[in-house]
Amino acid sequence: MTTMRSSVEEEGVEEQSQGFNPTLLGLLAIGVIFIVGIILLFSVLFSQDCPPCSSPSPSPSPVPFPTSSPSPFPTFTLLPSPTPTSPPPVPTPFSTPTPTPLPSPPPSPSPEPEVVDNFFVRRFGAEDEDGAVNYITNDVVLSSLQYVKQGKVYHLSETTAPETPALSPRTYKAYLQVMGNGQGQTLNENDRWNEDVAFHSIGVGTHLDSFAHWTRDWKTYNAVPQADIMNLETGTPKKMGSGNLKPMVTRGVLLDFVKLMCAGEVGGGDLACVDDHLPPSTPIYKEDIERAITFFGVSPIKEGDVVLFHTGYGNILRSPTPENYIVNPPGLEEGSCEWLGSIGAVALGADTFSFDVVPPVAGQLTFGCHPILLNRYGTHILEYIRTDELAADGVKDFMFVLGVPKLMGLVQANIAPLAIV
Repeated sequence: MTTMRSSVEEEGVEEQSQGFNPTLLGLLAIGVIFIVGIILLFSVLFSQDCPPCSSPSPSPSPVPFPTSSPSPFPTFTLLPSPTPTSPPPVPTPFSTPTPTPLPSPPPSPSPEPEVVDNFFVRRFGAEDEDGAVNYITNDVVLSSLQYVKQGKVYHLSETTAPETPALSPRTYKAYLQVMGNGQGQTLNENDRWNEDVAFHSIGVGTHLDSFAHWTRDWKTYNAVPQADIMNLETGTPKKMGSGNLKPMVTRGVLLDFVKLMCAGEVGGGDLACVDDHLPPSTPIYKEDIERAITFFGVSPIKEGDVVLFHTGYGNILRSPTPENYIVNPPGLEEGSCEWLGSIGAVALGADTFSFDVVPPVAGQLTFGCHPILLNRYGTHILEYIRTDELAADGVKDFMFVLGVPKLMGLVQANIAPLAIV
């Protein structure tokens, strides 16, 4: 038994020895290879000459570690750190937005305006459709604020109704449509609504004449021919119509010719004082306008201004005989319109239906101011302007405000201008 156990134990020890020897040999082999590799690596490194460790390296060359004495080891150097670059800013909800570029300013007037076809004055280039409105710059708008001292607003439009007198075939008709069950439509149980339809000529009541309203030799402002104005398919203007007109905020000037005539500064004073309006067919000349400017102490008319003329004829419009409103009104003649247009007035208006004196001065054309202002100089004409309240309060300078409805296909525009003082 003892002999057999000893034999078995010796066999187990022998088996364990046989299982352990391969692993031990493998580890020894790896260790030998590692040591040999280290020895080879150091032998290669020690075979190189060490550069002078104390030699300075000029910037931006690599800078060596400083040493006090030569080292048997190779010198390791440190490259200069690159200059850090900031990443592009990431927009956040609180970032300051990039400002939107401002719109291009209006074209500057030419120092020497071109005269086309011996009549049309071209100040702002061949493509311009705005005319003297180009003179209303941001500075002009801000400057008009100096005339606002009271905060009082004057409505400069007359009431327009079917009985408003106008040249034939101009007419005004309005209809009320009561909607609801009577029209076969319902809206809730007790609710109804009203609609309206108006059939009227734009030239009835307070309105503005656009450049397409008039032509001289079949051309309008900037010498644009009638063929380029009229859309033959629709019968509406393609250019120079009232639907694209820019707003006007500028200095307004009122010249009260009733008061001027009563003061004896112009002829016919007695009649004007009695009737509270100028006599029929009274022409207003350039010299009269200059006299009015001096009499009322108004600053000279300049480019960008709107000038209104109080003739008192609006009183006839509101009288028991309004039909006389369109009979021989006073107004400006060609010479005064030529002068004001050449100055650069944006618009000229009066409390008459025609603005021009009717009939014209001998030797002048009927409505001769219309082609001079609308076609030659690009100055708009305002008619049926209510001026009596401004005149009664002695207003001379004011802020003039006008927005034009964007109704396309029209050559005139019904307007509701304001005067603010």
